[in-house]
Amino acid sequence: MSARSHLSTGPGRRTVPLLSGLVLVAGIVAFTVAWLGDTGTSLESPLSNEPAQVYTPRKQVPLDAAARTVAGRFILTAVARQNLAESYALAHPELRQGMTKREWLTGNIPVVYYPAKQIETARRIRSAVFMGSSPS
Repeated sequence: MSARSHLSTGPGRRTVPLLSGLVLVAGIVAFTVAWLGDTGTSLESPLSNEPAQVYTPRKQVPLDAAARTVAGRFILTAVARQNLAESYALAHPELRQGMTKREWLTGNIPVVYYPAKQIETARRIRSAVFMGSSPS
């Protein structure tokens, strides 16, 4: 069957106008999208006469040995929830949030808990990652 004979039959006569209508609708949609474009807000930064804000990293200073010792004791006592009486003495009054020593000793304290057995593992992993040694 040739193309000419197909278009002259009943189904062929309905296909041509339908196909033409679909092409027309697709063209109208494409034109509308291209003409209207993006109607969103501009992402361009406004210009300013003020100098740019430049990030300057904080100066790194070595941690005092006494401070490291106190921090280590606090982690092993308050964070691990072992020997809370000692951790109460190490905690700053702002950290205690007005809690009495008796309240502190219940263990319901404003310090995130971390299991003591995992502290040593975390320390070894940290040493391996940041200090270049191998975890054992």
